[in-house]
Amino acid sequence: MWNEPDEEALLRRWFAHMREVQPAIYVTYNGDFFDWPFMETRAAARGMYMHAEIGFRMNAKTKECLSRCAASCSRCAGRSLQGTAVVH
Repeated sequence: MWNEPDEEALLRRWFAHMREVQPAIYVTYNGDFFDWPFMETRAAARGMYMHAEIGFRMNAKTKECLSRCAASCSRCAGRSLQGTAVVH
């Protein structure tokens, strides 16, 4: 758990952590349609570009995961789940 002073510091810490652990697969619940677009948008608003930071980006049109393997569990889960797990 991190306690950062603002959103930019939190995003920078998260990107640094992802570069450190280098997860091969990200497992999310609805990540393709919320988590990744949200992260990418918030990072861009702070002058950071997710692809440059962690080598991963979303195709805005197709929501296809580019440069990393990602699995969204929203299609296979019958109930709502909270949070996102990073597998490494």
